[in-house]
Amino acid sequence: MVGTKYGLEIYAPIGPGGHFLDTVELFAGQRVFDANPKVEEALQQRGRLWHRETFEHQYPHCWRCHNPVIFLATSQWFIRMDAPIETKRDDGTGSAPLRQAALDSIDRDVTWIPSWGRDRIYNMIANRPDWCISRQRAWGVPIPAVDCTRCGEALLTRELVERAAGVFDTYGADAWYERPIEEFIPPGLTCPSCGSATFERERDILDVWFDSGSSHEAVLPFRPELTWPADMYLEGSDQHRGWFQSSLLVGLGTRGRPPFREVLTHGFLIDVDGRKMSKSLGNTVLPQEVIKESGAEILRLWVAMSDFREELRVGKQILARVIEAYRKIRNTLKFLVSNLYDFDPAMHRVAPARMQEVDRFAVSRYAAMAAAVLSAYDGYDYPTIFQTVNQFMTVDLSAFYADVSKDRLYTFAASAEERRSAQSAMYIMADGLARLLAPILPITTDELWRHLPGPREESVHLAEFPRAIEDLHDETLSARWERLLQVRDDVNRSLEVARQAKTIGTSLGARVSLQAGGDIGALLRQYEAALPMLFIASQVELDAAGSDGVTVAVARAEGHKCQRCWRIVPDVSTEPETEGLCDRCVSALALDAPCAGR
Repeated sequence: MVGTKYGLEIYAPIGPGGHFLDTVELFAGQRVFDANPKVEEALQQRGRLWHRETFEHQYPHCWRCHNPVIFLATSQWFIRMDAPIETKRDDGTGSAPLRQAALDSIDRDVTWIPSWGRDRIYNMIANRPDWCISRQRAWGVPIPAVDCTRCGEALLTRELVERAAGVFDTYGADAWYERPIEEFIPPGLTCPSCGSATFERERDILDVWFDSGSSHEAVLPFRPELTWPADMYLEGSDQHRGWFQSSLLVGLGTRGRPPFREVLTHGFLIDVDGRKMSKSLGNTVLPQEVIKESGAEILRLWVAMSDFREELRVGKQILARVIEAYRKIRNTLKFLVSNLYDFDPAMHRVAPARMQEVDRFAVSRYAAMAAAVLSAYDGYDYPTIFQTVNQFMTVDLSAFYADVSKDRLYTFAASAEERRSAQSAMYIMADGLARLLAPILPITTDELWRHLPGPREESVHLAEFPRAIEDLHDETLSARWERLLQVRDDVNRSLEVARQAKTIGTSLGARVSLQAGGDIGALLRQYEAALPMLFIASQVELDAAGSDGVTVAVARAEGHKCQRCWRIVPDVSTEPETEGLCDRCVSALALDAPCAGR
């Protein structure tokens, strides 16, 4: 650049083998690195060597043979970044330099995920030199140009390109080296510099990034199920310099707009200590081994749990946590579907408005979760999808709803409205979770799908995400039950203290006494009939008087243990057919055939 500025000749007297040309005085035919000490000696002899010193510094080496590389000024083919091109926008066409058109399109036409991808590619294009698209290789896609044999002038015209494309369509790109050159030269072609009509073919090939950057032209227009531009390009974070950038520039050059609507970038795999994986370090985790030991679903769930926008860490401890998370998800789904064995949605489904309040609350929490998951899918935010689903399954379903529903599911009459209400809620949630988790756990959810009752698509992967979930969310009801759950947490702590003190065995052996005033007292009075279910206790006494706050006391329940539902009740039946059963269980058996007991 300095030499060009001051008009110096571009002098590069080195051949492709790294040796000085025969025209070089003193050092003709010598290898550049071998000649270095002789160059110093010649300078010394002529009094031109000012200073010599040996020191260590970084220097680029060949990745394959590990020898130092030689930088050489050569004739190449370039695309001018500041040459005007025609651009296309929704409001019409225009003209702009290629560089500016690319910068404008980065902001106007493309969504970058994560958002920092925009800054990375923007700065690269803003500061890049002209695009060198030629390489000196023995293989690759040829540049369909010719050189004048008389003056050396290089020619690349539309006619040459179209004629070469026609030959390539018939014989492939290797025809450039195999077919007579006359097949590629349009009639009447002459050199614009000297008028000669004899040419030799260009031996340089196209840069492979130009090849990959043109892939959209080879794929999208020729497949009826696809569109140009593509919905998304997805690759590693190194492709802002490579595929993303070359595709953007080629698309702008051929069609005036980028070949993608979205670009998603992911990080690379590293070990738990942040080191790049390599066989020499012995820190690799092979997918085949994980699949053989734990199944492919574990790998898929690990990907969903990881923040793909950063480098992805993986190791045995991390995979162990993934396995535990998967086990919790699978067991919770299994609990839901196993309680639908006698449920026919067409006959037994209870409308949400008629459900028990605890079931409506569970469905409302499910709807809030589903809305968050769908929003996260729109933003490709997979860690949030996993965290939201895991929180719902662990806290809302496993730790709360499954526990408080077992009594109705197992001891009420099979056709009881209360039991069908719980089944209806579980059906909604199991069906919705299968749909929501299908992109992440395709095998697990397809297996679940086949066990769900009612007519449905052959595979969950032919079904859509849940619809109208906002109709299931009741914010006011959820707020009430959130306060009830706070009281439940207080009661559970007191029950655990009583259990440790051997006052009670299980919570069904307890009598819970509550003293609460103010708003919380009024709320507990409103739900007094539901408190034994909420606390899974046999007896609950409520004194809704006094100041705000809740006081909890736990004692052993007094009475007899029902042999069917295990509650402690004042009296049990002494009749031979129902001996030892409480009135509720006797009624359940009289109304319907019994369900599976505890």
